[in-house]
Amino acid sequence: WVESISSLTPVFSTPVGDYKEFFSSIYSKEWKRFVIKSKEEILSSLLWFAKKGRKEKIKLMEKARKRMLKYLNQNSIERITDYLKKLLSK
Repeated sequence: WVESISSLTPVFSTPVGDYKEFFSSIYSKEWKRFVIKSKEEILSSLLWFAKKGRKEKIKLMEKARKRMLKYLNQNSIERITDYLKKLLSK
């Protein structure tokens, strides 16, 4: 996910792992369009994105990249802190 969004490539996913937290942080209000839960949603999600104009797609993906970097920075610090606390408590 991270590498694709960093290169402004849209990412569609099935609901796995921390998808909800990640996609809602990255894609904001449109995050559910990028999570595919059924065969029927594959086509509708891809058509929804394909119908957007070039400028709109780029704008959406640039915002997603910016939000992703912010999300990663915040979560990395929290995860490292949690990990260090666990190590120190042993």
